[in-house]
Amino acid sequence: MTGEAVTGNGLRDEIAKHLGDEEGEVFVVSPALAKDRLHQFTGDVDEGLGAAQERLDATLDELRAGGIEADGVVGDSEPDRAIEDVLARFEADEILVITHPDEKGRWLESEAFERASDYFEQPVTRIVVE
Repeated sequence: MTGEAVTGNGLRDEIAKHLGDEEGEVFVVSPALAKDRLHQFTGDVDEGLGAAQERLDATLDELRAGGIEADGVVGDSEPDRAIEDVLARFEADEILVITHPDEKGRWLESEAFERASDYFEQPVTRIVVE
């Protein structure tokens, strides 16, 4: 999870690879990140909501510009909870975790990626986009 939107041709290309020849829909979750661990623990993510919405809008614009049907929401800052919340309303065939190459967020630090792979029945794939 990062404070930057993941956009560009690399993102569209990677998503298109996963869609293959099938028509599909992508649902994006942009986490409302807390400014530090204390704010995270107390659930104070108000400052992160606006930034999360901007990241979501930029990512959706990029996908849609590439002809990919996409929708999304601002989600929980905890990766497992964010995925679980979305899966309650969107039936996903696969979970893609899109990061920048220098990603040092909670996905890797707390082994949340591995937990998601173990917990959710859908395959979980990490994609690094420049």
